[in-house]
Amino acid sequence: MKTIFLYQNKLVKNFFPKRLLFISLLLITMDSCDLSENPYGQYSTEGFYTNVKRLDLAVLNVYASLQTRASHGEVLFTAFDNGTDLSHFLGAGASTGARGIAHYTIDANFSEIESFWRVCYTGINTANDVLANIDKVPTANPNDIATKAKLEAEVKFLRAIYYFNLVRYFGDVPLKLGSSVLGDDFQMPRTPKADVYAQIVKDLEESIPDLPWNDQVTVSERATKNAAMGMLARVQLFRGGYSLDQDGIRRRPDNYKEYYNEVLKWTDELIKSGKNRLNPNYEQIFINQCKYLLDPKENLFEIDLVAIQGVLTNGFVGTSNGLTTVAGVYARVAPWTRTHGFAYSKFETEDLRRDISIATYSLNSSGVRVPIPADKSYDWTAGKWSRIYQTDDQFKNLTMTNINFVVLRYSDVLLMRAEALNEINGGSTAEANELVNQVRRRGYGKPIIAPNVTVDMPVGLNKQQFLSYIQDERARELMFEGGIRRLDLIRWNILGDKLKEVIDFQTKNPKLLGKYNFSAPQFFTQNQHELYPIPLRELRENKKLIQNPGYNY
Repeated sequence: MKTIFLYQNKLVKNFFPKRLLFISLLLITMDSCDLSENPYGQYSTEGFYTNVKRLDLAVLNVYASLQTRASHGEVLFTAFDNGTDLSHFLGAGASTGARGIAHYTIDANFSEIESFWRVCYTGINTANDVLANIDKVPTANPNDIATKAKLEAEVKFLRAIYYFNLVRYFGDVPLKLGSSVLGDDFQMPRTPKADVYAQIVKDLEESIPDLPWNDQVTVSERATKNAAMGMLARVQLFRGGYSLDQDGIRRRPDNYKEYYNEVLKWTDELIKSGKNRLNPNYEQIFINQCKYLLDPKENLFEIDLVAIQGVLTNGFVGTSNGLTTVAGVYARVAPWTRTHGFAYSKFETEDLRRDISIATYSLNSSGVRVPIPADKSYDWTAGKWSRIYQTDDQFKNLTMTNINFVVLRYSDVLLMRAEALNEINGGSTAEANELVNQVRRRGYGKPIIAPNVTVDMPVGLNKQQFLSYIQDERARELMFEGGIRRLDLIRWNILGDKLKEVIDFQTKNPKLLGKYNFSAPQFFTQNQHELYPIPLRELRENKKLIQNPGYNY
């Protein structure tokens, strides 16, 4: 029989009353964990699910695995999303740990890989446990019935997110939909990714009817109808993209256009709802994030991170991927994520997003900008989450922040729809161009709806020309965000090509990249590094698992 231990940190609750505070609700077996804190509540599973308020606590715990440092708190956007054409991980040469992941010197015993796998399956198991017990919760009135349906929808949404993370990083993974109990057989083979994607889509589609719209909730970090529709579009885009199969060949499904049509379906419904819109000021998006001002019209889904060491979670948005800052006027930042002149060259001079996205300077102890020379552009950093924007002086930590991880923005929805329109129609269309132009006009500080000949993209592009343009536009709009660039390059089947472009650019432009030794292009191996290895510990404990192509164990 399972026992539920209930924890609540009153310090965090008191200091952050307006933010979503996840209460740590641990569902464990009595002999599986040594607890280092004293619970204020302890219940059997059978005795816990007695009303919708307790069900809500259980659902909050399903969010918790998203908040860990091993996932969206840091690793997903540093180790997992560096080593692309836009960014690199500080340092050079073969390495281990987070740097080794970004440099493609990765192997199956890296703790970051094991921890990410573990937190994803922890979230899945917690979701499965809630779904297994939800029918026990009594409903006393129509409000309880509606709340219970909404909470069930949230759990399905979250389970889909965890499996979506797993299938993109590891390919075929075990698909488990039941709650784990003593005596279960945990020797499970890998489930074909097509079946995993089918379950992800099923969970998201089933969640939509009972989730509220963004303007019907008081806490924006919880799942909404908008978020589920947007994530469905992203899932279908990846489902129709390239990925590495177990035979070591990169391919896309034969019926991939069916999935692109699903992208069109869900983006159409979301856009026509009128519930979202582009924030007219690109810089303000990131100022709001740094000041904890939620913008659910621009940000469809974000993960709440609270940076108090040892409590709830650890958030490193703005430090691991921040602007180099010497302690003084502002708290210190020594970021792992670095960029370079190749990424900078993707912008036109008039594009305001360039100098918001890329910091070509550091901040000294007086808070003054110190330029970093162009030939050392490999030390340029992300500028979107600058200490200048951050205002939490009372709790400012040298390594952590309270900045949320934004999973999906509305501009991404517009760009996904434009990409799908191009794919289905075999070239650009007036609608596809307009969607991209709305994103571009905002990026140049122009009115979003009004045509602008100096900003708008070229017309009449063929299919490949438009795709190449959208690939660069996604770089300009979403640079360093969401842990998405490496995954995008994989689904387009161009990760290796883009890494080579960085080296070619360096050869031709020594004044922009100097003699820096970029490790990712040296160690990246096609038909291997598109997937991460199954953690060694999992292989040892689950004998039915097999390793991904190219890894020795």
